[in-house]
Amino acid sequence: MRIRLVAAAGLALGLVFLTSCRSDPKIAAYVGDASLSEAEVTTLVNDYNTTVEAAAAQTGRPVTKIQNRDAVYVWTGLELCRRLSEQKGFSFQATPLPDEVPAAIKNNPLFGMNQQLEACFAAIPPELGTSTDAETQALYSRVSGPNTPPYEQVLPQLQAGVRVHNALLSADKLTLNPRYSDVNFVGLPLAPSVVTEAQRQATETPSEP
Repeated sequence: MRIRLVAAAGLALGLVFLTSCRSDPKIAAYVGDASLSEAEVTTLVNDYNTTVEAAAAQTGRPVTKIQNRDAVYVWTGLELCRRLSEQKGFSFQATPLPDEVPAAIKNNPLFGMNQQLEACFAAIPPELGTSTDAETQALYSRVSGPNTPPYEQVLPQLQAGVRVHNALLSADKLTLNPRYSDVNFVGLPLAPSVVTEAQRQATETPSEP
C-alpha cells in the first residue's frame, strides 16, 4: 500500500528560508548558486497546465491542474538529485514514454524535468542516506490516517523515504521562499508527485466499451 512520505517539520530537514542575502521575493528557491525565479515558476506552471488541458480535451478525461509549489518541488528536487549524482557517481535516465503520449506533453519542459526527477530519485543508492527511529516515527505520525497500515508494516518504506530525503539535502544548500514552506521531498516510488498524477489523467485513454 502506498503512503505519502512527507518531509515532516519534526524531522531535522535542514531547510533554510530566504533571509538576509537571500531575501529577494522574486526568487522562489535556491539550490547552491542556482536559482529559480517566480517568473520562471509561473511560466512552467502555465505552460504545463495549458498542455495537459489540451491533451485531456482530446481524451475526454478531467485533468488536475498543478500549482506553483509543484514546479518548485520538481525543480529543487532535480537540482539536488543531479548534484548528488555527480558527487556520488551514480547515473540515471528517464524511462522512454509510450508512443501514445502526445508529443506536446513529451516536449513540455516541466514534464521532462519531472521524468528526470523520478528517474534520479529511483537511482539513489540506499546507502547514501541515513534514517533514525525518531525520524521514521515522526514521519509516520505525520502521514498516518485511518487506513494506514501499522508502523512496523510500513517501516521499510518510511526508512527508504527518509534516506532519500536526507541524501538529497546533503548534496547542497536548499533555500526556499517562505511561501513554499510546504514543499517537501518524497521517497519514490512510494508517492507519485502531483505532476505525475496530472500526467496520468491527461494521457490516459478511455477504455473501449
